[in-house]
Amino acid sequence: HRVINYLDVKRLVSSDWEKGFSQGLLKSLVALPLVSAGFLEPMMTLTGGAVDRPDNVAKELQIMHAMIDSREDGVVETAGKLEAVYPILVGKPIDDRDKRTGNFFGDGSAKALGQLVEKVSPATTKAVEEFLDKSGVAISEGTRNRTIASTVSRLLA
Repeated sequence: HRVINYLDVKRLVSSDWEKGFSQGLLKSLVALPLVSAGFLEPMMTLTGGAVDRPDNVAKELQIMHAMIDSREDGVVETAGKLEAVYPILVGKPIDDRDKRTGNFFGDGSAKALGQLVEKVSPATTKAVEEFLDKSGVAISEGTRNRTIASTVSRLLA
C-alpha cells in the first residue's frame, strides 16, 4: 500500500478549513496529532457551559475518538478508515533561533492537562455530532458524554 501524508497546512487550501480537516480525518488510516501547550491552551478556556464556543482542536480529537469507538463497537462500515491515533508530544521551543523543542513533561507544557474541565462542552459536542451524522459515522454515547479532560487523557492513554 502507498502512504500519502496529509499535512493540514499543505492540504487545506479551501476557505472551509474545519470541514477540510474533518474530511481528511475520515480518509486517514492513522492520525498523528502534535500535542503541545499551544494545542491545549484553547481547550483550557472551555467551561462546559452554554457560553462555550465550539473548539476546533477538541472537535478533531472527538472525531478521532468517535471513529475509533465505532470500529471498537464493531460498526466498521460507518467508522471511516481511522484505525489508530498516536499523539506526538512537543515541548516549548528552546529558543527563538533554534527549531528544537523542550520536553513536554519537563518544560511545564503538561501542566495544561490538569486545567482541562471535566465537563462536556455542549457547543463542541453538538458540532461533532452534526459532522459525524452528515458523514454517516455512528455516534456512541461515549462521544456524546466525553468531557474535555477525558478527550485529551484518552488520547494520551
